[in-house]
Amino acid sequence: MYRYELEFGTDNDFLILYTATDRYYTYGINGSFRWLGRREESYVGRQFPKKRGYYQSIGVSIEAYTPNYLPDGNPDPDEERPYAGWSYIDYKITYGFKDVFWRFGLDVGILGPDSKAGEVQNWFHRTISNDPELSGWKDQLPNQLGVNIRAQLGKSFYGSKWFDSYYMADVSIGTIFIYAEPAVAIRIGKFEDLGKSISQDNQLMGSTDQVEYFFELGGGIRLSAYNATIQGNIFENTSLLTQEEINNSIFQSQMGINLLWKRFAAKVVYHLSTGELTSTETHRYAELKITYRFN
Repeated sequence: MYRYELEFGTDNDFLILYTATDRYYTYGINGSFRWLGRREESYVGRQFPKKRGYYQSIGVSIEAYTPNYLPDGNPDPDEERPYAGWSYIDYKITYGFKDVFWRFGLDVGILGPDSKAGEVQNWFHRTISNDPELSGWKDQLPNQLGVNIRAQLGKSFYGSKWFDSYYMADVSIGTIFIYAEPAVAIRIGKFEDLGKSISQDNQLMGSTDQVEYFFELGGGIRLSAYNATIQGNIFENTSLLTQEEINNSIFQSQMGINLLWKRFAAKVVYHLSTGELTSTETHRYAELKITYRFN
């Protein structure tokens, strides 16, 4: 096994070549460092005596959420979604079994101007994409501390040599996101079992000569109780939106290609979801991840 792993990724609707959308979840930039556990003596670890292995990770991310905007970069008066930037550090620990994994995590960061998400987007528009700078960032949601506790379960339930299906459950509780998201997915191609596959970023628990290449398709429903990037501070109740304007059941789907060749891994995933507000349109963006394993 390799003991360490570096990953860099980006999400962006700019990567969807056939459309010019730049709205809603408009971009994310992230990096992670992962390492295999040598011993497990914590209380949580002792609850999984049959685990095949575990690894930990620490990461940093920045995300930007915007409404649609006019061609000159000014806010669209018909759009109700606020501008919001969310920058955070996350810690995760993942326990792997055959065809099963459990993951627990903690996110801590800043929602608001100090996230610098607006500055990053306007820099990209000014220097890379030659798009207009967005004036709406000056009216983004104010600063607040964000903390989320997360848990995730994945388990295969039917498969063969070249086909596999699994279900997922993802839960978040905190001041930024409160939701539960059940989902199902299929894999077609050459892949390892879910507990050590690139499919859900568990390849660090795989072998040094591991090779995977497969197509993946999945979907689920996010049952959202609170989203601070739309509703603001959960403790101050300053949202300008009524409950009828907020969509609490959001369909999410994705399809993509996953590749792993020994040390190197890459995935390209297309995401499609229904609107966060009842008035917003279907949203799409692409995700790109590059990973390197080493000792």
